[in-house]
Amino acid sequence: MTPAAWREAFIAQVMAAPSASLAAFREGLAAEGASALHPVLCPMVIDLAFHGRIEAAVREWHLGMHTVLASWADDQLEPIAVPAELRSRVVNEARERRALGSTRYDFIVKDDGELALIECQAGDPSGMGVEEASAGAFARLGVEGVQRSSVASSMRRFVAEHPSRAGLVVFVIHREAFLEWDVARLVKVFRAEGVEAVMADPSELSFRDGRLWLGARTVDTVVRDSLEDLLAPERVEASRAFLAAWVNDAVRVVNPAGSIVADHKVLLGRLKTRGVPETRAPGDELPERARWVLKPSDGFGGFDVTIGPAVSDAQWAEAIVAARRSGRTFLLQSFLRAETHALPVPRGDSLELRRHHVVYSGWMHGDRFGGLFARVHEKPVVNVHQGGGLVPVYTVE
Repeated sequence: MTPAAWREAFIAQVMAAPSASLAAFREGLAAEGASALHPVLCPMVIDLAFHGRIEAAVREWHLGMHTVLASWADDQLEPIAVPAELRSRVVNEARERRALGSTRYDFIVKDDGELALIECQAGDPSGMGVEEASAGAFARLGVEGVQRSSVASSMRRFVAEHPSRAGLVVFVIHREAFLEWDVARLVKVFRAEGVEAVMADPSELSFRDGRLWLGARTVDTVVRDSLEDLLAPERVEASRAFLAAWVNDAVRVVNPAGSIVADHKVLLGRLKTRGVPETRAPGDELPERARWVLKPSDGFGGFDVTIGPAVSDAQWAEAIVAARRSGRTFLLQSFLRAETHALPVPRGDSLELRRHHVVYSGWMHGDRFGGLFARVHEKPVVNVHQGGGLVPVYTVE
């Protein structure tokens, strides 16, 4: 069966009993602790050949980013803010090609079937727990004839290859984080696979006697959320014990400090591999609206992204002016049209088919390909923070 035929049959199945399908899927999300996820009742499906193409492209981008980071370490032309305590570590890891840990490469499939990279998201486990929960909900709808690789399980192997020897693994994330439930679901996977893992706010940690502590327990490994969030001005005091332990090599930290730099989109302008759209600074002239997407280098969640072809001339000019006045680094990236699919989404207690834009995410965990998931949205800025859905990517057997 082809991916298109599988998707058509699956959609026909859920639309034959829309209310019952939606109820079962929502119950599945609730059971997985993912009720906040927008329900989209069809996964993405590819064949083995396309899966191989994706893996090859993600590996190529990953190797290219190592080269980019090494070149940045030598000239540091892009003004990327790095905590002073970690700067030497950041530069050394980038120069020695050790700056990438768990890294997500977001890409689209163009009209001609080619892949195009739109973002490198480094040092942040976002989405892995959501994908695991989403797959659990789909299991209730009878997903047959396809297979998937768990991104969360791949992350577990990266962090704790031997669960019985991993000690205490603490996922550090501030409690107000939008996707705290995402990390909680990832912790659940680790625990199910034999790792003693917990989630903690940085304020719950202490640094004494040369060790990092969570209550009366010493911490063996910290899996950190976005470092920019942990060290934001309003949270830096709460994160001080964690940072001190890291600086003093008192605890193993996943992900590397160097991923702070890799997470900045402006570096994609240095990435000279296949499938990377033109990326450049806005310049002094008003860029041609139909050609470009404007986005912040340090952005996340689709916030402050303006897609030129999707706005008016006045809105485009206003976005460019706001970017120049913001004090942040913004960049222009060539506009590329993503593939779209008609997918079932809630309409009251029933379902209707709505056309969604699709962005795929391919993971590397160290030098291991970690799997895929996809995000879908009716709007052209595709992101869970913006109300989009996140679905597994299955391969037709």
